[in-house]
Amino acid sequence: MAKNDLNTVFLIGNLVRDPETATSSQGSVYTKFSIANNNGFSNNPENSVSYFEIVAWGKLAEICSKYLSKGKQVAVSGRLEQSRWKDKEGNSRSKINIMAANVQFLGSSNSSNSNGNKNSDMYPSNNFRTSSETRKPLEEDNSNINLDNDVPF
Repeated sequence: MAKNDLNTVFLIGNLVRDPETATSSQGSVYTKFSIANNNGFSNNPENSVSYFEIVAWGKLAEICSKYLSKGKQVAVSGRLEQSRWKDKEGNSRSKINIMAANVQFLGSSNSSNSNGNKNSDMYPSNNFRTSSETRKPLEEDNSNINLDNDVPF
């Protein structure tokens, strides 16, 4: 097995709900949001949409929380991360999230926001990246991951 496998994701989609921001038990800020991605490969529109959970950390999380809202189109690049746990009945469970390294705001920056809480009518520069020191795994016990060696070449 290769020491450094490739784990890169690029998606474009629209937020299905407003982002949720929280602080981890270690004091790191993170923002979670979901996007709908229309792949257009099906004759049935309901079957051509996939939903993905995105997690951003640090400054990228703060920017996403401030400027993103339901319906906004974004381009996200990052990596897949699988979380594993046992539920209350002792069954093994897992979930795959996309850990954002880059979020680019797409579409019109003048579209209105229904809740009025975001500064949605003005985007700053629309391309945001996280630095290596702000990238953190969703599960805090995965501290053995070396995030600076993501690419095997």
